[in-house]
Amino acid sequence: MTEPFLDVFSFVSIFAIGQAIFLIFLIFTKPQPLTRAKILSGIIMFVLAFMLTHHFLLHSRYLLQLPHFLGTGGTFIYLIGPLLYFYVRSLTKQKPWKWYDALHLLPFIYFNIKQIPVYLQPFNLRIEFLTNFYQAHFDTLPNLTYLLYNLPYQLHQVTYLAFALRLLYKYQQKIKTQFSNTDKISLQWMQTILYGYIIFIFIHVFAYMILVYFFQIFTMAQHVMIFILVLSVFIITIAYRGLQQSDFQPIKSGNENEKYKNSPLNQTQATKYTIQLIQMMEQEKLFTNPQLTLQMLAKKMEVNSNYISQVINEQLKLSFYDFVNGYRIEEAKKKLHSPDVQKYTIEAIAHQVGFNSKSTFNRAFKKHTELTPSQYRKKYNTPS
Repeated sequence: MTEPFLDVFSFVSIFAIGQAIFLIFLIFTKPQPLTRAKILSGIIMFVLAFMLTHHFLLHSRYLLQLPHFLGTGGTFIYLIGPLLYFYVRSLTKQKPWKWYDALHLLPFIYFNIKQIPVYLQPFNLRIEFLTNFYQAHFDTLPNLTYLLYNLPYQLHQVTYLAFALRLLYKYQQKIKTQFSNTDKISLQWMQTILYGYIIFIFIHVFAYMILVYFFQIFTMAQHVMIFILVLSVFIITIAYRGLQQSDFQPIKSGNENEKYKNSPLNQTQATKYTIQLIQMMEQEKLFTNPQLTLQMLAKKMEVNSNYISQVINEQLKLSFYDFVNGYRIEEAKKKLHSPDVQKYTIEAIAHQVGFNSKSTFNRAFKKHTELTPSQYRKKYNTPS
């Protein structure tokens, strides 16, 4: 069939393209400062929307009416990986930018130089190619050449996604040295997206090959439909979560051991600060402030924040995050034992002791006690 049509997949892709355009508009028209991360998110949205537009035209056969788009589906395939990596770098603010970062774009440039003859094909040859493609190939099983053609750029994407995940992991460990609540800045949503995209790529490459060559199912048309669905979900998720992500101050970089290597803090001072720190936490219950940070604690103690960090890491063998949450858990255990707080829900107790959410409280509580708050309360025979 070569007649253009619209179906559920078409409308899903149109909706996702609309979301991307709307996000791009918001990014570049909002009065807030236009950061590098925001600019990159706008470029990513444009690239994804362009790729989805091509696949929408391919699926719906409207490509026959707009043959100028022929061959453009692969324009950005070697760009999406570096863009996502750069985006994570910008969000986490870990590595300074250098001129040689532009070298990451060489595969993208090389691929498009090779594609110039395709982009310059005469109009009538494009129509002829498309008509033959839809009639003879689109609803059939793809050949091995088609699958092998996709493999290099899939591996290219996985490599950059792995780099991005590594940056995220280092960042998530680092923020625990300075923040007691990381829910809003942990970028967990970005990590989930990257893992999901990697899983999709592996399914795309390996499961696709198995389905085609062992079970003789899964045509190119069906492949395009699945690509439309996944890319649409990807765009909508980034649009939704990216708009929700709040700005935050960059974290201090550097290895902890290296940072303390030349520290003038001696053992006597370290012991003094440790005692002072513990007394202040227990007497003033600073941990009940959900926004407590290392800087705030250092200011309260009138001690350099690097010394506080060093004391917590070296003397107490904890990160700032685990140090503060340890006090919160102990306070929560006392409350769960007390008959005076039986009227409070688990979520209410979580907020009282300094947690921002019930889910974070449950995770931290189970990490320290191997029980959820509800299980702990039930174990000590108090009403839930």
